[in-house]
Amino acid sequence: MNIIFSFIIWLVLLGYAEAQNPPNISVDTQKNSYLSSVLAKLSYDNQFTVGNPSYNLAKYMGFQACRSGKTLIKLDSLLYDSAALILRKDKDVFIVFRGTNSIKDAISDVDYFVIERPDLGDKVMVHKGFNDISTRFISGGLLDHAKHCLSGGALYIVGHSLGGAVANLFALEALYKGIPIKAVITFGAPRVGGPKFCKLFDRKFRDKSFQWIHPHDPIPGIPKGPLQVKLRSIESVYKSVFHEPYFQSLNQVKLGKTQVFTFVKETLNPFDGKSPITYHRIKNYAYDLWDMNYLSQKFPAKFSPINLLYDGKCDDQRECQAHERCSTRGENKCVPQKRCKSNRDCDSHQFCDVWITESCENLRTKGTRCVSDKQCKSKDCSLFSCR
Repeated sequence: MNIIFSFIIWLVLLGYAEAQNPPNISVDTQKNSYLSSVLAKLSYDNQFTVGNPSYNLAKYMGFQACRSGKTLIKLDSLLYDSAALILRKDKDVFIVFRGTNSIKDAISDVDYFVIERPDLGDKVMVHKGFNDISTRFISGGLLDHAKHCLSGGALYIVGHSLGGAVANLFALEALYKGIPIKAVITFGAPRVGGPKFCKLFDRKFRDKSFQWIHPHDPIPGIPKGPLQVKLRSIESVYKSVFHEPYFQSLNQVKLGKTQVFTFVKETLNPFDGKSPITYHRIKNYAYDLWDMNYLSQKFPAKFSPINLLYDGKCDDQRECQAHERCSTRGENKCVPQKRCKSNRDCDSHQFCDVWITESCENLRTKGTRCVSDKQCKSKDCSLFSCR
């Protein structure tokens, strides 16, 4: 049922503006975008601090804490608990905003009414929830901290999902305060405002904005609809729908092309562990950047995502070694791959998945998905679930 729901949601959300590729993305930008995606993954570690495993991984990639020693800046209040990493690489500083990670973040996501930002221009409207978080970071001193951390370089402002929307607003604030910005890099960022905001942003960051999206990721296509300040009456709803400007996407960089057959197969197949939201995960963006920009030819193998990001779990085959496969049916981990044509080719505690992977899989435990009794330890598959 949830698979069907995901499919319907994706169809509803499909149709955001066709991505526009900025000309000549340099090798340095490709590399920094990839490293930024790894940092975005690390930003979800609430214990990120000097000396912990996440920090050591960042240090391995060439990043280090600023002189103050602060690495993870949190908005710890009744309404907000967003967070941002701040790290230095040579003379430049990377600020990385974390995506939705809690109920409080989700509330900010759906706070989709807009507010006017006269400091940005005439009738420039932006998403209230995202703007509130950006404003909180600035009033909390993140921008001042970045100034003190800079040593002749410039800022990279990065974010994934909600963090990408916050990064776009934060970047404008930093620019207006005279702080040099080298690039704004986001992954799967939702829409922030209407046509006036997008025109302003794309003009200010014409060659510095890299809004990476996957064509199957539904999040960059929301929120949809008109820019509504608030709903007062049925008449105001009518006026907003038919007379107000709508949320609009920034210029984006598309990772690959829409593969309709692949999408339909993955969405309707309840046993492969995939749905549209799979493409929104930050690990997926890191692997796409590595593969589609041919970074294996530009980076040492030690910087590959399989070496940097594998945490014992996997979402697709790219996260496993050549002799392994990703088992996404409940366990989401890399397991040894043994090819088969029938159950006779497998051990007693396994069965042969002849329809999808053509390899031996461990018998499934209670509550995991199945299509036949032979797939379950209990030998009882009922309503597509082992009993």
